[in-house]
Amino acid sequence: MKKLFPFFLFLFFILPAGCGKRPTTAPLRVAAASDLDPALRDIATKFEKERGIPVTLNFGSTGTIAKQIEQGAPVDVFFAANASFVENLEKKSLVLPGSSAVYGFGRLVVWQRDDAKFHISTLNDLADPRIARLAIANPEHAPYGQAAREALQKANVWNAVEKKLVFGENVGDTLQFARTGNADAAIVGRSQVRTLGGKTVEIDRNLYTPLAQTLCILKRTTRTTDAKAFADYALSETGKRILRDYGIDPR
Repeated sequence: MKKLFPFFLFLFFILPAGCGKRPTTAPLRVAAASDLDPALRDIATKFEKERGIPVTLNFGSTGTIAKQIEQGAPVDVFFAANASFVENLEKKSLVLPGSSAVYGFGRLVVWQRDDAKFHISTLNDLADPRIARLAIANPEHAPYGQAAREALQKANVWNAVEKKLVFGENVGDTLQFARTGNADAAIVGRSQVRTLGGKTVEIDRNLYTPLAQTLCILKRTTRTTDAKAFADYALSETGKRILRDYGIDPR
């Protein structure tokens, strides 16, 4: 039976990232972990202006995108939130040899709205009964969710907060829970909330395995030259500056 891909993924890959007149050149298809929104949008916009190569962006959980790639999803460049997913694709001979590279290290934070009834100062405060719902990305397929679970366990508060947890499909959905008031706090990527406002508490990096965020070019791409150009741009000093501005520690 022919495998079907989610309609949202199809839409992302046929609509250009920018607005305005439809380009005559087919866009480069880039899939990325949700924590890169909006940093990668900034990178893509500058890349398009400088190189004249249109780019479409699809954001989602790293695990879900990796599975879609395995099923044949049309992706040229993949920005994962964790090296292990790229390594798994390499084992299945889906990655262009020599194209994988760490582009940065993600950081975990707890984020709350300014009008939250109780603002936390430490992870231990998440156990407070005034925090009724805590949002994290689904640890089953989202690297930031895995890191959040690990941090809560190492901080010895997992048992106290486990019943409060609500799971987002990815860190984008997770942040939305807190932004809309459907969660009292959310553990997300620092890059997502850098310019958002609200109350942010950084989580000690010693509490979770470093999120070595890794990119790769898919072997099936027919746009090898453009894909390499975009990957190189993200790894360039310009790309590093943008990632740093949004709270991702560049390599």
